[in-house]
Amino acid sequence: MAAKAVLREELDRVEVHPCDEGDDVVAARHLTQEMKILLSALTGYKLSK
Repeated sequence: MAAKAVLREELDRVEVHPCDEGDDVVAARHLTQEMKILLSALTGYKLSK
């Protein structure tokens, strides 16, 4: 699915502390609002504000 590939690419682009690398929850906190909406639509995961 193309939308999942776009989201994966955005999550992989986020720079996080080395001990948080690979942690999508940490990376998701740094996504744009549009990508957070896409994440929620695809996974049902809601980020707290």
